[in-house]
Amino acid sequence: MTTHPTTASSSASSGGDCVWVVEILNLQGANVGQAKIDPDWAPAIEAANLDRLRRFPPISALCAYSRGVIEPLYHAAARAPFTSGARVTLPLPDGDVMAVDLPLEYFGDLAQALANQLVRMGKLSPGEEFRYLVCAYPRPGSEDAQPSSRGLSVEELEQPLPIAALDRRSLLAEARTSGSFTPGDLEVIIPESVLVETGVLSRGARDVETGGFLIGNLARDIETGNLFALVTAQIPAQNTVAAAARLTFTPDCWTAASAAISIRNRGELMLGWWHSHPVAAWAVSDQPSGEAVEFPQSHGTHTPFFSSMDCHLHRVCFSRAYHLGLVVTVDTDALNWSLFGWRQGWIQHRHYHIIPDLLPTEEEDQKELEDARVS
Repeated sequence: MTTHPTTASSSASSGGDCVWVVEILNLQGANVGQAKIDPDWAPAIEAANLDRLRRFPPISALCAYSRGVIEPLYHAAARAPFTSGARVTLPLPDGDVMAVDLPLEYFGDLAQALANQLVRMGKLSPGEEFRYLVCAYPRPGSEDAQPSSRGLSVEELEQPLPIAALDRRSLLAEARTSGSFTPGDLEVIIPESVLVETGVLSRGARDVETGGFLIGNLARDIETGNLFALVTAQIPAQNTVAAAARLTFTPDCWTAASAAISIRNRGELMLGWWHSHPVAAWAVSDQPSGEAVEFPQSHGTHTPFFSSMDCHLHRVCFSRAYHLGLVVTVDTDALNWSLFGWRQGWIQHRHYHIIPDLLPTEEEDQKELEDARVS
C-alpha cells in the first residue's frame, strides 16, 4: 500500500462511478472468461483511515472517519480501461487530501472466485495456472455527474476512539517476536499470560474449537508518537456453538464481552478475537463430526491459516483495520500461536511481540478480571 499526499481532481471517477470487470487469461494469454465484479471497498477504506490516524496525530483528537473516494489507477502502459490497482482518497485536517494506493492483488479473491467458476464450466483445468486483469469502465451517465456528488464526506464516530499514551520502549524491554515483520503493519504487543490462558482453554476444549475476545488499547508511543496495539487480556467466549472445525459466537457472547470490558473500566477496546484449531483431533479423521476440515493441503494442518469461515467472521464482526485474529494450533504434544489481521484491506499472517507480562496487578484487579470472565 502506497500512501502519499495528493490534490483533489474533479475529473477522477470514484469507485461508485465505475463498472469493474475482471478478466481471466491462461498462460498463453488467451482470454478464458470475464465477469463484472463488485469489490468490497470497506476494508480498504478502513485501512486508509487507520493509516491516516497513524500518520497525522491531530486526527486522533478529531476521531473523524471518512468514507473517502475510490478511483481506478489506470495502467501506465496499457492505459484505460486496464488498471494497476485502485486509490482511496481521504481528507486531511489542513484541507488537503491524502491518497492510499491499493495493488492489483486487492482483487485476487474475486479473480480466484471467477477462476473456480470457469473450472466448473470446463474452461480451465483444475489446478491450471492463470493470470488476471482488472478493468474499470465509466458507469453510463457518470460523466455528467457533478463533482460534489462524489466528493469527500466525513462522518464523526458516535464514540471517540480512545488512544492511550504508553512507553513502547519499556514495554518491549524483554520482548521476543513471532512471525515475519512486514513494513507498514500496525505493531502488536501481546503479554505471554494471554497466550498461556488461550492455550490452557484450547487444550481443555479437546477435540472441538473454542475461542474468545482480545481486548486492549490503541496507543501512541510517548517517545516517537507511533501508533501500536497492546493486548491487555482475553475474555473467553461463553455460550458458543462449537464443533471440530467451526466456532459460532452467539449474541450472548457479545453481551458478556461488552459487560466484561465495562466492569474492567480501563478504557479498553475490542481488539479482536482468538480461536483454536484442534489439529490433533483433525488428524484422527478427515471429517470429524461429519464436517469437512478446510486447511492448506500442500502444507498440512500444521500451517497457520484462516479458513474461509474464519475470514467471513473476521470481515463481518472484526472489520476495523486494527482488529486482530489469534489462532491457537493444538497438536498432540505442542501448542502454537499465530496472529492474523488486516493488511491493505485483506487478512494476512501478522508479526507480533510477546512480552513477559504487564505491570503487576493488585488483588482487587485480579478479582475484577475473574468476575468479568464469569459474567
